[in-house]
Amino acid sequence: MFSTTGKAIQTLRAAAELADERNCPVETVDIGVAYQRALGRIREANLRSMDYDYHVLYELIREAGEIKPGDLHDRYVRVQEKVYTGVTAKPIAERRRRDKLRKLAEYELIEKAANRHQFHRVRDATIVSERVRLPARTVPDE
Repeated sequence: MFSTTGKAIQTLRAAAELADERNCPVETVDIGVAYQRALGRIREANLRSMDYDYHVLYELIREAGEIKPGDLHDRYVRVQEKVYTGVTAKPIAERRRRDKLRKLAEYELIEKAANRHQFHRVRDATIVSERVRLPARTVPDE
């Protein structure tokens, strides 16, 4: 997780890169664009730093687009055998999954549902886990 200072430093770095790419002075770069680029990098770094279980939950949410908590837990149970085969991590209980979802939200990777009637969503669907590949068609046809 990055502090405000860390986010500011990453934003300045992104602004300098944008200035180089655009061949323009850094002071003319839109800070909002630089900030969004920095947030993407920070989120990617946050996800890379997390254990396998976080990647499984993140990918289930990303694949769904948005998902209710109960549906997420159902999908987790449905895919757990396949996604944990061949890795040292073991499937985790629903309580532990809720803890992991809180951490994903704290690291600004997802927007966590406040209750069972709301939805979980990823904050940036372009960020894809490099560690987990879900089995095909874990999202049922509507």
